[in-house]
Amino acid sequence: MHFDYRNSDLDDKDFGDASTDEYDVDTKSTSPNEFEMRRARIGIKGKLDGMWKYDVVLNANGKSGKNLDTASLTWAAMKPFQIQFGRFKQAFNLEGLTSSNDIDFVERSFMNQISPHKKLGVAFKGAPTKGMTYALTKYQEGYSNDTLENENNYSGRLTYNWAEANKIKDSIFHVGISGLRKTILLDQKHQAMALQLISKITILVQQHTQLYLSSRVLDAVIHH
Repeated sequence: MHFDYRNSDLDDKDFGDASTDEYDVDTKSTSPNEFEMRRARIGIKGKLDGMWKYDVVLNANGKSGKNLDTASLTWAAMKPFQIQFGRFKQAFNLEGLTSSNDIDFVERSFMNQISPHKKLGVAFKGAPTKGMTYALTKYQEGYSNDTLENENNYSGRLTYNWAEANKIKDSIFHVGISGLRKTILLDQKHQAMALQLISKITILVQQHTQLYLSSRVLDAVIHH
């Protein structure tokens, strides 16, 4: 369990609408002064017949009735190639894949907040050689499965631990690369806001382009 107390001079409007947040991350409190239970999880995990792995974790503090934290089934008959189905952490950044019990700071970074985390999807992953891992996933943003056909979200991750590959104990030399492709689905309100922002940016670019061209013409006339 994880308990928090927040004391702030910000009001609810400064926090935005947390109820619409689909990211399964540590969301911020929507009250300036509040004692809250951030997480209260209980679950099981194990192996079946030596080739299947499973886990089911419930969060008693889930927002808007979203109490299923993770639930997945993995075909793990061999290390070089495995397939995972269900709701699980997506293959992207190391910070997101690290448990909150083991991160370096009290909170995860901002970059972690905009990265994919616990999503419904399928993953192809494995460890082809000692010290090397890979994973490719297809996932959806929504909590339920009604938006899967409208989205094309993918993430990938490749890592190499030189120390492990060379059997150097008590050492880590870890490098990795990851990437994602994400479809952003907006409702009418957010579509209008996006179009308005694009329109403003376009006008600013046009104004600055005109000013630049005018200054270049004036400079040419003066020097001529």
